[in-house]
Amino acid sequence: MRTIYGLVLALTFALRTGAAPFEEAKLALPTSHQLAGDRRLAWIARRKDAGQTCFEASYMSADIKRTCIVSQEGKLASVDTPYEEVPAVAQRTAREKAPGAGVVKVEKVFEGPALYYGQHLRRDGKPLTLEIGEDGKPR
Repeated sequence: MRTIYGLVLALTFALRTGAAPFEEAKLALPTSHQLAGDRRLAWIARRKDAGQTCFEASYMSADIKRTCIVSQEGKLASVDTPYEEVPAVAQRTAREKAPGAGVVKVEKVFEGPALYYGQHLRRDGKPLTLEIGEDGKPR
């Protein structure tokens, strides 16, 4: 969680200073803000998502690369999550809704007080996305 907190601080700083592409953010952010635990901020990009400005950032350590999205207000909107960290009940719902599908990517999405998992799957060569709450109920 410390990694996420450090990244949120860095992205909030970049947003408020107007730094968006990583080249700009790299100049604006001190090295101490780029480090969060043993992970290093790889890049930051400003983008529009549903008409709202947000930051997408990627950070990495020796064996983990994760991407997250932070809102203009500095709130964490989503973070890539290993499938192993998805609650068993949500995994079970995904298997029931899309039998035989392979997991491509999972995002933990924070929407107000609600939390759900956006599971990006592939079945028979076709992409499929499921949104499943922590309680295993589809959204």
